[in-house]
Amino acid sequence: MTTTAPRVGGPVGPDASPHERQRGGDEAALADVYRRHASVVFNVAMRVTRNRSAAEEVTQGVFLDVWHRPQRFDSARGHLGSWLATMAHHRSVDWVREETARRREHRHRESDVAHLRDVEETVAAAMGARGGPARPRRHV
Repeated sequence: MTTTAPRVGGPVGPDASPHERQRGGDEAALADVYRRHASVVFNVAMRVTRNRSAAEEVTQGVFLDVWHRPQRFDSARGHLGSWLATMAHHRSVDWVREETARRREHRHRESDVAHLRDVEETVAAAMGARGGPARPRRHV
């Protein structure tokens, strides 16, 4: 006797929403969900990140998450479009925070390099004032 894993959402009728169909195992339903909501998800991401590449990445991430974990959406708590827009907003804010941290780290590294150059110039000037590199003293 072989058993098959039950569908996440169980059997779904033809009048079900695309998301309910996807939860029921209908793979083509994700395309319908994407067609209906991708522009809203992308626009939210674009508004927050102000970066087209980041907005595309966020949009892809949102729909991949829907594909892999459709059970995360609870229709009793709201509309699918609102939930997707909220996911896009959260992911976009995360992207902005990560980008800000990357830029801060880059500026910090540049500052360290500039400081090292200043130290190098100071040492070189001090050595030049002494007439060259210091020689170790010999104790006799």
